Amino acid sequence: ALARSFAGDAFESNMADAETYDHLLVVVQTPQPIWLFTNERWAPFGFMPAVLRGETALLLEPGAKRAKVSDGLIGPDSRRFAVSAELKSDGAARIDVTETLHGSEAVAWRGQLEQIPEAELDHRMEQEYVSRLFPGAALSSLEISGREQSNPDLALHYVLDVHDFARPIGGGLAVPSVLPSEVSANLARTASRKTTELIASPLDTVVSMSIALPKGFALSGAPHPETLTAAFAARPSFTDRVSTEGDTVHIERTLQLPAMRIEPKDYPVFAEFCRRVDEVEGRELLLRAGK
Repeated sequence: ALARSFAGDAFESNMADAETYDHLLVVVQTPQPIWLFTNERWAPFGFMPAVLRGETALLLEPGAKRAKVSDGLIGPDSRRFAVSAELKSDGAARIDVTETLHGSEAVAWRGQLEQIPEAELDHRMEQEYVSRLFPGAALSSLEISGREQSNPDLALHYVLDVHDFARPIGGGLAVPSVLPSEVSANLARTASRKTTELIASPLDTVVSMSIALPKGFALSGAPHPETLTAAFAARPSFTDRVSTEGDTVHIERTLQLPAMRIEPKDYPVFAEFCRRVDEVEGRELLLRAGK
């Protein structure tokens, strides 16, 4: 089958021109047809890129019958962070992160990891990746699992030491924003648009973080929970909740951006959604030191 991409021309046509139907897929004709994407070396069986899922295809048979590309066999793409931090009274922290990539991101990471010599992996990860997620971080250990083609998930487990993770303030510490998505800078840099904005790759991110506080410290008022949904057809959404349990602060955050075309009339609503997401994610947590 020849399939069109969500990122391509959406005009309906019977002509399988290279500018519209430019992705060759294999359809296995079982009772429930299996659609296969065969162009990616590091993709597991049944993987289908997000830009092709549910799109129109023309079967390479007499009449060029139309068909709908399946969503694949491994489910939607996602990115999950499970973070555990041990904070010290001077603001330093040891941070343990398990980052699980499912689907397209796992495939992309496998291809990138193949290009990095094993002897350079720790250094490259520290300099080019984890120090961007956690500024000033020094990598203590790194484990990567799921590098095999057959695995739908790839997991990065890294332990970091951050000398000045939290900022000292009068009578306590300020814990910075953790793993911000920066959606405004990436997707909504202007207040309005005259053309449609295309977001071809969906985003499904979950951050679950626990911060063990130093002895004598407590959270000075948890921020209010936030639930945001942009009021147009695609309905991108965001949640953020901060809670405490004994000497531990818990942060739970989700961000879901479907693949979408944002019309100029809807763009101001989307831009405001992005601005509010960045505002909530950018909040510091204030810790007070007890007597």
